[in-house]
Amino acid sequence: MGFKNVHEMQGGMMKWRNANLPEIKESTSEGMSLTQYNEMLKSDTLVLVDFYAEWCAPCKKMEPYLKKIAVEMPDKVKIIRINADENTELCKELNVSALPVLKLYKKNKILWNNLGFVTEQEVKKQILQ
Repeated sequence: MGFKNVHEMQGGMMKWRNANLPEIKESTSEGMSLTQYNEMLKSDTLVLVDFYAEWCAPCKKMEPYLKKIAVEMPDKVKIIRINADENTELCKELNVSALPVLKLYKKNKILWNNLGFVTEQEVKKQILQ
């Protein structure tokens, strides 16, 4: 394709952003604040936060069953999907430097944290504990 120099970024853009390295952004949107994030977690019902990106293959693989769980168990868990590319500052503040990340909370306290692909059965197991 005519490239003279190609460099591999170990950890990709998520790690780059987490290290506060410079980035040219097309969007001026700041995304969700940490205060807004913490407000969402104040719930007697479990809150499962899914940090994802459109380009993330494991995220795409998990999306259908997370949507299914949201429909099947609305009385047990509220699922919130947060696009990491639209919420770069929040990801930095929460140290989300790779995807996918699932965080399960109850009353603003973290019960479970998962980095990487996880099966539907494992997610359900964590919700039903």
